[in-house]
Amino acid sequence: MSAADVSEIRRVLQVYDASANASVRQALGMLQGITHQAAKDPDAYDLLTDPADAKAWQSAGGESYCENIEFPNQLAARWLDVLSKPDFANAGFDKDELEELKFAMQGWVDAFSKAELGFGDADELLTKLHALIEQAPEADGDDSDDGDESD
Repeated sequence: MSAADVSEIRRVLQVYDASANASVRQALGMLQGITHQAAKDPDAYDLLTDPADAKAWQSAGGESYCENIEFPNQLAARWLDVLSKPDFANAGFDKDELEELKFAMQGWVDAFSKAELGFGDADELLTKLHALIEQAPEADGDDSDDGDESD
């Protein structure tokens, strides 16, 4: 595990902030990046330290958001906010993209759980993603579509 880095924590918090006002597609990209990083190595973001001893989190300004151990829950809430935006359907995601996101989300849920950290209401997040997948159009890929066989 990596030692917590104040500048990296500060960067993650800035990306978290920016995701609130970004377009749906941009916000999802931002959240994917920081959620992946935090789930992969929560110690590097001072998320495993007792809140009273989370000096890097405190120095980075994290306390103005929440206690360090609560940040994954805040991330999950932001995910739910973005996935619930009325213009999500207009963001251009297809079933394949959302299936990949759901698979990644399940991995993050598992990683946070293994680290004994919460990730909001994971069932609600995964249910929301499932509903979005059901509503999304099929992918327009170069895979073996029936219409691609014309000469």
